[in-house]
Amino acid sequence: MKALERILFAAALCALLAASTADPIGSEPESGFDRGILALFRAGANPILVINPSDGSIVDANEQALEYYGYPDLVGMKIFQINTLTADEIRGEMRRAMEGSSRVFNFKHRLADGSIRDVRVLSTPFRTKEGEMLLSLVFDETERLAAQEAIRQKNLWIVLTVLVALVLQTALMLRMVRSNALRKKAESALQEKERTFTALFSGMSEVVALHRFVFDDEGRRVDYRLIECNAAYERVIGLPAASVTGRLATEIYGGEAPYLAEYSEVAETGVPKVMEVFYPPLEKHFLISIVSSAKDRFATITTDITEMKRAESRLRAKRKELEQIVYAASHDLRSPLVNVEGYSRELEYSIESLEAAFDSNGSCEKREAAARSLLPDMKDSLRRIRSGARQMDSLLAGLLKLSRLRKAALNLRQLDMNAIVSELVSSMRFQVEKSGATISVGDLPRCYGDAVQITQVFSNLLNNALKYLDPARPGVVRIEGSRTPDRSVYSVVDNGIGIAPEHQEKVFELFHRLNPSEGAGDGLGLTIVRQILWMLGGDVSLESKFGEGSAFKVSMPAAPPEREVHE
Repeated sequence: MKALERILFAAALCALLAASTADPIGSEPESGFDRGILALFRAGANPILVINPSDGSIVDANEQALEYYGYPDLVGMKIFQINTLTADEIRGEMRRAMEGSSRVFNFKHRLADGSIRDVRVLSTPFRTKEGEMLLSLVFDETERLAAQEAIRQKNLWIVLTVLVALVLQTALMLRMVRSNALRKKAESALQEKERTFTALFSGMSEVVALHRFVFDDEGRRVDYRLIECNAAYERVIGLPAASVTGRLATEIYGGEAPYLAEYSEVAETGVPKVMEVFYPPLEKHFLISIVSSAKDRFATITTDITEMKRAESRLRAKRKELEQIVYAASHDLRSPLVNVEGYSRELEYSIESLEAAFDSNGSCEKREAAARSLLPDMKDSLRRIRSGARQMDSLLAGLLKLSRLRKAALNLRQLDMNAIVSELVSSMRFQVEKSGATISVGDLPRCYGDAVQITQVFSNLLNNALKYLDPARPGVVRIEGSRTPDRSVYSVVDNGIGIAPEHQEKVFELFHRLNPSEGAGDGLGLTIVRQILWMLGGDVSLESKFGEGSAFKVSMPAAPPEREVHE
């Protein structure tokens, strides 16, 4: 089961517990509502703990928690025995969770086998007959954190490997001078080492470059010259190695020599340095390892971490989305549940009054009058209960739609975007004519993705553009495209009402709608657009001016002409 499905189960459980005064833990369920709580609690795919914040005792845990922690007597233990923080620190964190000032925590938990695991915990309070409890969902983050640290250590090992190779070469050269026989043998060994080093240098996926500083008349470092670089330079930077070898950095990159101060610091101190930078001209993130290889010289090993940074950005967005799902479940679902509870009580009071009227000794006319006076309130209560049920059904249907989206099988291949968009616009002719808008489509580059999912993306964007046209002027929608070396970029531009700055960061959030009181919709259109693009290795961004219009930019992996793969 995917992570999103696991959080949907847990979030729904949080909502039901927040709205109910029943006690689903440790007792037999009294109603279908209680049984639903137990089913969600037991079905959670992640460890779930129910904690009494007054003394830190674990009053219940699902099967996944018992299996994960490995303690046979987990229920009844204190959270202080599992969490590595001090008891006072844990009590402080529980107070924050109960007050609602924070719902997401990073802890280290001790398992029964003695191992310590990094976990992220989502906690929400709920009420039972025994008092306030904390429902805590546990996500193991140990492997992800370890993987991030491994990436950062990778380049330092590469630098160490290069330095060791240089030391070995120097030692061999010193031994060569001892005798002619030894010299020939050392020369042969050195040649072999050089071939190995050259193969390593040329075959590395990281950019390896050797530089020499350039000084002014006063002896200050003002530039540096690229002496040698490997084949990865052209792939990552986009310039042929032959065209840059021997040239100054100011000539290669334009303007000032990039990162001259940092390179000079390594040359002066002799201490290797690793830095993470964003280089605007290429719109890429790099991890650069710097080492001083000789006097007035330095070497750099550069790793393109753009995709990793994008993945981190998506992970942050995913975490925010999970928090939004928890919020939607514990607040948006709680509101109609409170209404259902309140009007059910009103209906119960009306029935009691009706029973009292029929049990009285009054005349039939008085009884009928009493019944008729209660009917309007009873009908109103039933109408409001049905309205709350429909609202809950709509919210749950939206969450289920997102869950199913992640299960869709992808057929990845090279896509003719001109044909796909042309067919889509033709199928939407009725909506376009009804809106009175005109749609123009430019020449669109090919990309690599799934035709069905990409059609859904542009369908949602076009529907969004037509929905928010400005009635004061004829609607115009333009679909344009461009290409970079590794990305295909498409723009859906309209001259509609635009989006106010305070809404631009929220339009991709779950259930967010610009005008909730106007028109239909579940607030999922742009959320689905972003989810699909992330599945396909793409992304979406927004540029908008209120009162002038909006431009949604879609970025997708560009496919070379020969690429035709089905997955």
